[in-house]
Amino acid sequence: MTDRPDIDAIEARARKASPGPWRTDLMKNAGDNWMLCFGADDDGQGNVIVTTDNIRASGMLSGSSREDADFTAHSRSDIPALCGYIRHLEKAND
Repeated sequence: MTDRPDIDAIEARARKASPGPWRTDLMKNAGDNWMLCFGADDDGQGNVIVTTDNIRASGMLSGSSREDADFTAHSRSDIPALCGYIRHLEKAND
């Protein structure tokens, strides 16, 4: 059996993060409209960022950048866990 992900914790992280949609871009294209920076890309085009058209980095509340980083960091394990659980439920319903 696949363990049930902590859906309440995942939803709480999503609720606390900045509104979406989010997208990736290069820092040079975003000006101060960015949320998270991941460093230089492999093509030497510049820093890769996560951005949204709904908020400017300079206008973020003091705590929201922490929540955005937390949401992003957990997504690497949250999404596979949710997908695995959905697959388990689908198989159980076949």
